[in-house]
Amino acid sequence: NVLLEKERFDEAEAVLADLAEAVEERDDLPEGTEGLLCSRWTQLAVKRGEPEKAREQLADCLERYPESRPVLNQAIGLYDQEGEPEKSNQLLRNAIAARPGDIDLQNVLAERLNASKEIDEATRLLEEAANRLDTPNAWITLRNHQVQNDDMEGALASTDRLLEAISGVSPSAPEFSYEDIPEQRLFEAAVVVAISGDFDRAEEMGGHLEEASHEHLLDARIHFERDELEEALDAWEESFRIFPSNTGARHLAGIAALRLNQNDRAIEHLRNALRTRAAGSDVGVVLAHVYEGMGNTRLALDSLFYHLRENTDDYHAMRMQSRIAARAGNEQIVQSARAMLVQDRIGMAVADQAHEILRRHGPEYALKFLDDGLVIDLDEPEHVDGLAAWVEVMLSLDRGPEALQRVAALAKAHPDDANVRTLHGATLTSLEDLEAARTELDAALALDPDNPQTLVAMARVDAVEGKTDAAVAGFTRAAELEPRDPSPIYAAAETLAEADRDAEAHALLEEMLREKPWEGRAAHWLAKDAVEAGDEGDETLLLAQRAAAFNAEPGSAAFETLGRIQLARGDPDAAIVALRRAASLGTPGPSGLYRIATALSEAGDTEGAIRALETALTVEEFPEAADARKALNQLQPTEDG
Repeated sequence: NVLLEKERFDEAEAVLADLAEAVEERDDLPEGTEGLLCSRWTQLAVKRGEPEKAREQLADCLERYPESRPVLNQAIGLYDQEGEPEKSNQLLRNAIAARPGDIDLQNVLAERLNASKEIDEATRLLEEAANRLDTPNAWITLRNHQVQNDDMEGALASTDRLLEAISGVSPSAPEFSYEDIPEQRLFEAAVVVAISGDFDRAEEMGGHLEEASHEHLLDARIHFERDELEEALDAWEESFRIFPSNTGARHLAGIAALRLNQNDRAIEHLRNALRTRAAGSDVGVVLAHVYEGMGNTRLALDSLFYHLRENTDDYHAMRMQSRIAARAGNEQIVQSARAMLVQDRIGMAVADQAHEILRRHGPEYALKFLDDGLVIDLDEPEHVDGLAAWVEVMLSLDRGPEALQRVAALAKAHPDDANVRTLHGATLTSLEDLEAARTELDAALALDPDNPQTLVAMARVDAVEGKTDAAVAGFTRAAELEPRDPSPIYAAAETLAEADRDAEAHALLEEMLREKPWEGRAAHWLAKDAVEAGDEGDETLLLAQRAAAFNAEPGSAAFETLGRIQLARGDPDAAIVALRRAASLGTPGPSGLYRIATALSEAGDTEGAIRALETALTVEEFPEAADARKALNQLQPTEDG
């Protein structure tokens, strides 16, 4: 292994030859040694840059040692790299058929199915295995999969089967006792019960825990699920005194603190979680969202750097890194991030670059980049993301019919490609040919019913046609399939608001804020609607403060709304600070100037208030114009002083 890593291939080959000879001479080797050795010969060919020889060697290994995990892992890696993941899945299915008792193999396949959005198939696979094997490990594997996919009813049932598999007694039987369950298994089960909402049972289970860290962690989770966030944080922090390196708990503690607008406390927990373990965790991305919302691009990029160092295939984080770096003017990071993206998703990298050129220089330059500056063919289905960017630019130049002609030709040439047909349907929608768009998107959904882009495209057609419920269902389903992308939830809320169903729109935004407290746009939307309805209470103030803290998207409007609330609550000094911050982020309109004048007047700054009112009244008509004129008359000195 060391020789291969150092690229001393001839010496490595000599060592492998010696090992092969030793293996032939001995009959007391651990199981799997021959397969492991065979996989090393394949690795030698790969490292030497001999792909044909590597494929031949791998085929030989698969024939001789089809159940070897090293050989399987190597074959899966090679097939995935060559864009043939289904061949990898078939290998795993064959291995499972040969070793039906190996739950780890079934979990590997289930995770792959989960990643490709085949969640029902993954669940079926693990359910069959758990019912057939009826071992604690099989039920744990199924339960963890169900928790990951928010199937808490299923997870609760699997937890009960797990407890029965451990103790030999059903939890519903009178003779069952939690004392018979090992500490770690009982703690894990109690957490699942707490997440499921059965708090009394979770507390009963917690009474049988002996380790203080487990007691605090369970107590914290129960409080968190009850929305008792301050109590949850206190319990988590007690647990961290005993076990400070709990990434998952730190992550949740950070979310709880964000929901309380205790942002410094949240950042401390999230940074600790990132330092403890970035691999396999989203905490680096969460922290980057927090910093980005606060306008601190340097720390956002630092967080993504640490995340990507351990999660090298996270294309979402790569795109986020390049987007933030582009806004910060750091071209070196932009190019580095997009270079990583190019390895697997060059069409996506091209689309991102085109959008950046469009933002900075306009559609003509973006079109020139897409037409003249590429080494890829946008008329190949695998580069459909790049073609989608080209269509967007063409539409902005009022050249929609030309764009449609190109996309229609590609869809005709590749009728079985759901992504291409989705782009065709979306282009038709943009050109207001809704009937043809629906036909095309129906075909795309038949090919891939769980494609988030297709669901969003169809939801947009439904929204335009006034089919509000269908549109919202499509947007929310897309959000479930792509939980990192908030845009479908915003689209659903906008659709509901346009149908005068504000309460439902607010419910969607409130639920999103529970999971993504850094979404300043959602916080501002809710705060602004509340103010306009005459609600300047504590909850509205908290929402406005959150919008102002994470103001990257709402911008100056967040501070204007906050100032308006503070003014209504009788705090003119705080209102002046917020309203002046709003003015620093964008030229205030007459309404904003009127509010600044009101705050200045209440704080005793008459001259400042007069100047603000006079500037506002250079615009003849705005909603508060009459009130502004009246206020100015009252503030201006009379002839007798």
